[in-house]
Amino acid sequence: MKLKKHLIGSKVKSQVLNRYFVIEEGKEDLYIKLGLLHIFDATEPKIKVIKKEDAKIRKESDKHTDSDSDRAEDSE
Repeated sequence: MKLKKHLIGSKVKSQVLNRYFVIEEGKEDLYIKLGLLHIFDATEPKIKVIKKEDAKIRKESDKHTDSDSDRAEDSE
């Protein structure tokens, strides 16, 4: 996790210890333990977009499945 650039060098109050801390690089673990998560940049996970051409077309099943919770096949 990376610190927000504009908060480096500023004072931020910790609600856990009721004390102010000067934000410095290299002390990220301390800030996480103190609950100062709002000083970090929110990074979104990279999600791979699946294109229609990349999707595998599966063969349709010839077995009939119904809505039984045990997923057993009804035989007549």
